Amino acid sequence: METEQNQLIEFLEVLIKRCNGKLSHTVYRKPIHTDRYLHASSNHHPSQKRGIITTLTERARRICDPQHLEAELDDLKEACQSNGYRISDIDKSMRPRTASRQDPGEQLTFASAYLQTLRSAKDKRDLLSAAGVYRIPCTCGKVYVGTTKRSVATRIKEHQRSCRLGQTDKLAVAEHALSEGDHNILFGEARLLAPTSGYHARLVREAIEIHKHTNNFNRKVETLQLKQIWNPILRNTRTAPEEIPLNDGH
Repeated sequence: METEQNQLIEFLEVLIKRCNGKLSHTVYRKPIHTDRYLHASSNHHPSQKRGIITTLTERARRICDPQHLEAELDDLKEACQSNGYRISDIDKSMRPRTASRQDPGEQLTFASAYLQTLRSAKDKRDLLSAAGVYRIPCTCGKVYVGTTKRSVATRIKEHQRSCRLGQTDKLAVAEHALSEGDHNILFGEARLLAPTSGYHARLVREAIEIHKHTNNFNRKVETLQLKQIWNPILRNTRTAPEEIPLNDGH
């Protein structure tokens, strides 16, 4: 508990004065306060230096009553000058903030131009143009996990063309599609597993997805082989990555 001394008592940053049965208030500073702030010559951004003066000024206006405000601002100016600030910069930073007031009966009209270029984050065109790791299923239940540095849509078209031309030596998807059995590649159900552009990040993510999709028909020689240290991490992974559909037809 603190008690009044000489009709004064402080509370946090406020010094409360009692005079003639009324209370007034101003900024309170501890006796050991030295008025040392961030010096104007310090290697800080100018906005930080201006912010100090503005903050101290707003504190004075918020705490002081009218009879003490002018004296507090004069003390503040003197303290800022002693810290190397020019009087012109001090006056500019201490300038009161003005806010426009709207007539309650006045109605404002806001017009915004329609821009076709502003698309949803789920816009399929954005997904088609993304590079990353993808998955293509087959009717036999197996999947192919691949990666590309170009757009995934372009890579899907290459797989389709390889199947159409019977190029089994080029791509594993064509080899699987033309092998014995019921193999119908479901290009329309292809999914984007991870939009990743970095080369090493793509290879690692592809290897992780291949490890997780145990029913894949990838060629082992064409993919990065994860070291055994990854196995405990992959076994404890419970949340599957988000799978993003490429589009409805490709």
